[in-house]
Amino acid sequence: MRCLFVVMPWHSAHYPALSVGILKAIAEEYGDQVETKALYANLRWAEFLHEKTEKRIDLAEYQFLGEDLIFKGAGEWIFSSALHQEDEWKSDVYRAISGLSEENFELVFEAHSLARQFINDLAEEIASANFDLVGLTSTFMQNTPCLALAKRIKHIAPHIEIIMGGGNCDGKQGITIHQSFPFIDYVVSGEGENAFRRFIEYKMGSCRIHDIPSLVWRDSSGVTQVNFKSELAQMSEVPAPLYEEYFDQVLSSPLADRVELNIVIEGARGCWWGQKHHCTFCGLNGTGMAYRLKDGDTFVDELFDLVHRYQTLDIITADNIIGMDYFRSVLPTLKDRDYDLRIHYEVKANLRFDQLQLLKDAGVCHLQPGIESLTTKILKQMDKGTTGVQNVRVLRDSSELGLTATWNILVGFPDETFQDYQEVINQISALAHIQPPSSVGRIALQRFSPYFNKPELGFKSRKPASFYGVTYDLPDSTLENMVFLFEGEQRGVTEAQLEKLSALVKAWQKAYETGSLLTYEIVTDGIVIRDSRQGWKNYCYLVEAQLDVMILTETRNAKSRNALHALAQKKLGITSDKIVTETLKALRAKGLVFEEDDFFIALPTAQNANQIRVFGEVSGNNEPFQEAVA
Repeated sequence: MRCLFVVMPWHSAHYPALSVGILKAIAEEYGDQVETKALYANLRWAEFLHEKTEKRIDLAEYQFLGEDLIFKGAGEWIFSSALHQEDEWKSDVYRAISGLSEENFELVFEAHSLARQFINDLAEEIASANFDLVGLTSTFMQNTPCLALAKRIKHIAPHIEIIMGGGNCDGKQGITIHQSFPFIDYVVSGEGENAFRRFIEYKMGSCRIHDIPSLVWRDSSGVTQVNFKSELAQMSEVPAPLYEEYFDQVLSSPLADRVELNIVIEGARGCWWGQKHHCTFCGLNGTGMAYRLKDGDTFVDELFDLVHRYQTLDIITADNIIGMDYFRSVLPTLKDRDYDLRIHYEVKANLRFDQLQLLKDAGVCHLQPGIESLTTKILKQMDKGTTGVQNVRVLRDSSELGLTATWNILVGFPDETFQDYQEVINQISALAHIQPPSSVGRIALQRFSPYFNKPELGFKSRKPASFYGVTYDLPDSTLENMVFLFEGEQRGVTEAQLEKLSALVKAWQKAYETGSLLTYEIVTDGIVIRDSRQGWKNYCYLVEAQLDVMILTETRNAKSRNALHALAQKKLGITSDKIVTETLKALRAKGLVFEEDDFFIALPTAQNANQIRVFGEVSGNNEPFQEAVA
């Protein structure tokens, strides 16, 4: 059997497709009975756009179209012209419902006008290469590109079988795709490892089609059949991925000098937090929430094998959340090997300083801590299991350690009010020295999330996101079973209030970009504070009052007001709660502590050689923040 795996837009050009790498490794288990190749058509599309638009659409624009505009459905609609084999498909309708600026719509429409030619040329090339099977993986905005290519291949070469899988095929989505698009022969509506192994054995005559887990197929009369038995792969069954074709195709690409090469590796699947407390807005993992962790020694061996094989030190872990066992096994080993790795990891935001230090020492440089809010009330609605001050702490500690932390603020929760954010707004200028959110926006109603599955949580009405209705020529009843993103009634803050929060975040970003710092250094007489935050006095001073020093020291980890009263009495003999309260108020006024829900966290980061500045008695003001929230 000759099989071609095609990685369609809008997969990033900067790293290979993990799923395809794993399936290629599985195919190798069957020796010369199965021949597989991988084609990175996402890279081809980026090259095509670069050439046809005379370099106007480069890799940055490619990412903008496919990722930044994901909730506008731009990546899906762009390929609707190819799916329907029309030069233009409902462009006026899409323009109206998308809410895109004129400039952005022109960019989207230019890509839309080129998609049909790209798909037709690609299908001709694949059809002439004599493959028995074409495999397509679809996640997020890859659905329309995959369907467009499958339809065109089937038109040119009906004998080629098409199999489709990925996150967009999970559960009833995959069944609906199979029923709606007859040019798709097979769909895997769950994890693919065991299904692909059995599928190969089926083609070899040693397995019945009915025994392939999660497979959707047609019987001899053309009726869709579903193998409802699902098998989640154990991580011991998942081989290390093979990425030769990705690196070969990138290095021979005219865009090679623009691609930042990364290796993708997987240590775990599912979410150990989500098993116990499914975050209310999160639709990731679908039917594969059960947490499974790869043996630490195996993970390390695979990582270094990939590093040596592909000669890059930049690693992206695909795990939704780091396994806590890895703090005892994997991370110490990586630290000892001292390979100068640059690793991306998704983590939970309640990590201690020593755990963050270990991550850094192991080569982790970029974190995605899933913060989403600095307001405890909202975090409780999310079922996040963290508090506002915990989230500030992990941001402060990440900044101190030089770890990049990517996060955003989500709004639009049931029972949310603008007042819920006021306490954070009042102190936002004090956070100018720690990493700001990349954006603030409403939650999306995602399939598989508790908000989707349980309307009683606050979203009683819902419909498929409007861009799906423009992209596909399908009834709403079909789209309800097929798509991932939905629209519900607007909850929480108003649009005007959201704009105010957005302005505040932009002001925070600007302040951080100016190089704002707030550092501390413990000396014999107390604590030296150096403050160069935008909007604050640029100067250095000594904190020497015992109570001030104690509070700044004790609130390296969050402490409640009552706990600080007790500590003041125990350590300093201060029995007056009023004195402690007034001191806390003064420290907050100086922006040295952050207060939320009657808990306090110290804000200065430890002084280090990279943070030395010249400090003077230069007056500051809070105008950027005041203007943002006025």
